[in-house]
Amino acid sequence: MKYHVARESEQLGEFTDLDISAGMRRGQFQPGDLCWAPGMTDWEPLSVRFTPSEPEPAASTPPPLPSLERLPDLAGEMNLATRPQRFLAWFIDNLCLIPVVLLLAQGLGDKAAKAETPNAMAEILI
Repeated sequence: MKYHVARESEQLGEFTDLDISAGMRRGQFQPGDLCWAPGMTDWEPLSVRFTPSEPEPAASTPPPLPSLERLPDLAGEMNLATRPQRFLAWFIDNLCLIPVVLLLAQGLGDKAAKAETPNAMAEILI
């Protein structure tokens, strides 16, 4: 149903009941504003037809960003590896690759031994 809404003898327009309810929550309409719709005998305050509700809360905004001085110094909190520790890690990584390289070399060596011509070795590698 559409209602005509007026405030202080000035018509605000024609609104649906949902528009009026939402407008009352937003503060667009006041409980003392008058409304009229077909079938009504006289203008009535909005508070008679619509229950006033609490206004919608204002859009919440996030707190301000912290300044750079307040952020923790992450580099200062981390314990970085020393040069000998990094060398040892590199050595262990490469030591783990030796069995893989040997297996690959053995597999290619077996195929090369079975090859009948020197060009067959090139075909194996390609």
